[in-house]
Amino acid sequence: MMKEKPAQPFPWKAFGLFITPIFLMNLMLPAHPQSSLDIAIDQFLDDQLFGVIGFWSSLFPFSSKVTANYVAIFGPLLAATSTYYAFTKKFESAKFTQLTLRRYLGVLAGGVMLPALFVWFFYLTSTDLGIGKGRYGNLFGSNVIFVSIPNVTLSLFTFVVAPFVVHRCLYYIPRHLIEKWLATR
Repeated sequence: MMKEKPAQPFPWKAFGLFITPIFLMNLMLPAHPQSSLDIAIDQFLDDQLFGVIGFWSSLFPFSSKVTANYVAIFGPLLAATSTYYAFTKKFESAKFTQLTLRRYLGVLAGGVMLPALFVWFFYLTSTDLGIGKGRYGNLFGSNVIFVSIPNVTLSLFTFVVAPFVVHRCLYYIPRHLIEKWLATR
């Protein structure tokens, strides 16, 4: 007898559609603006959108700037999709039955601080991957494919996992704790 796999509530198809342009932009766009259209796009990104934010590389300033702005603009749409999935997919877990108020407050602090940290990485600061001299040298800043990996990885956590964490911390667990408290009264 085969057991059915539990349905994953994560929107993997939406995430796949979201990350495909990240790789395509880094592969297809030139490292520096060359044509008049590239220069116009670069100027538009600096003047009208976010400019240099998130993870980018000074070795590929144009393509990585376009990618970082794409993530900043379309990431919230992926987060909205994830939030929709979090609220509409059935979720029951025995892990939360023995959760005390003290543990919940710790989970709540982490569940709120982690998405705030990720938003800080994408919107409030810029990290130049082209100047890294860490243990592996300039691995993520010197290769066109590897420039995409930090954007994809943090997009997964920020726009797919974080809405589920926030849903669990701000909706599911408090509802479960209130129901448990009302049952003991």
